[in-house]
Parts: sequence; C-alpha cells; structure tokens
Amino acid sequence: MTSEEFERELIKRAMADESFRRKLMDDPTGTISAELSRLRPGSKLADGLVVKTIEEKPGTMCLVIPPPQAAGTCQLSDEDLDQVSGGLSGWHISKITTTIG
Repeated sequence: MTSEEFERELIKRAMADESFRRKLMDDPTGTISAELSRLRPGSKLADGLVVKTIEEKPGTMCLVIPPPQAAGTCQLSDEDLDQVSGGLSGWHISKITTTIG
C-alpha cells in the first residue's frame, strides 16, 4: 500500500464513519498510527513526527506546500525518494486532499 492509497483509505473511512472522523481530528497521530499498524503490521510512524489534520469547510480550500529546498539542491534525499515512491522509511502523511466541487 502506497502512502497515497493509505491517505485515500483514511479519508474514505473518515467520510463514512463519524466516530473515526472525530478520532482522526482529535488525535491524528494516535489514530493514524493505529490504522497503519492495522493495515501494515509492523509498520509505524517516524518517531517525533507531527501529524496535523485540517477539516475543509465549504468555501475553503486547503493547500499543503512542501518545505523549500536548499538553494542549488536539485537531487532528492533517500528519505524524499522513499516518500515519493510510497515507501515507509521515514513515513509521514504530508497532505490529505479532497475534491473541490
């Protein structure tokens, strides 16, 4: 399961289950950690990872902007490559997106 598939699964469940949605909003790190362990036994979030959830409201668009790269840097680090390829090394949820209609 890639990080994008995991994010989609979290969003799908949050939209179908109000109790899960509330848990995700109230304790995103604990809830996501539990789901990751359930779906990928032995996997865990990176130590010290800060997880934030934002609930989009009607008339609002949330945009996640990645951190800037250092000047002159044009190569991705091993951690960045893992994240781009959907690997779990240094796992983090960078964004949760919804369709704006």
